[in-house]
Formats: sequence, structure tokens, C-alpha cells
Amino acid sequence: MEREKIKPSVNDSNSRRRCRRFPMQRKVLIRTCNSSGIVVGEFVELAMTLDCSQGGMRVVSSKMIPDQSLLLFNFDYDFLIPQLQGFAQLCWQKNIEGLPQGIEAGLVFKDADSRKALARRMEC
Repeated sequence: MEREKIKPSVNDSNSRRRCRRFPMQRKVLIRTCNSSGIVVGEFVELAMTLDCSQGGMRVVSSKMIPDQSLLLFNFDYDFLIPQLQGFAQLCWQKNIEGLPQGIEAGLVFKDADSRKALARRMEC
């Protein structure tokens, strides 16, 4: 089931992508949190990235991500920026038949620190 979509940027009416995406498969821990970064609720998932940009990431997961939730994400040492941690929010998600994980989702980074750190490593 597809959810909310990213609005296209003003300069790019044919694509909703704002930044160049880099294919990469890395484990990322995703948890629901409050605005202070304190883990709240029961949602915890070790997802796998499909691609990443300075604006967000596309992941596969075995669980639906709660709508309207602020998410705390943590990467491990094997990520582009080891142990990067930050905030994200669900943009969209859909069921994918044939994938063991079953859910594909787009997350947008909600904190400036994550965007800035990734901007240094990636071109937009």
C-alpha cells in the first residue's frame, strides 16, 4: 500500500527526486522517537538500505513503519559515515511481493546534521 509522496521540487516537475541517489546496501536500525531523540513506542526494525542521498534513503523492512512518526536511525561502522545517527520521517511505503522483507519505504532526513554530513560525501 503506497502512502504519502514527496512533492516535486519547483525546478524538477518530471521527478520527485531532489538529490542524486547512490545505490548501497547497508543495515540501518530504525526506531520511533520523540523530538529529543528519546526512543518511544514499540517500533524497532533492522532495515536494509537500497539507496541513499543527502536528502534521505530508501529501505526495505519486514515491518510497516508507523505513519507520522519521527524516526531515529543508526548506521553501523560499514556505512559511508561510520555510526551516523539522525532523525528521519516516513515519506512513503508500499508492499513488495517477492521480497523477503516485504516493505519498501522512502525516508526523508529531518535533521540538518545528517544532511550536512552526507552532503560532504555526496553530490546533489
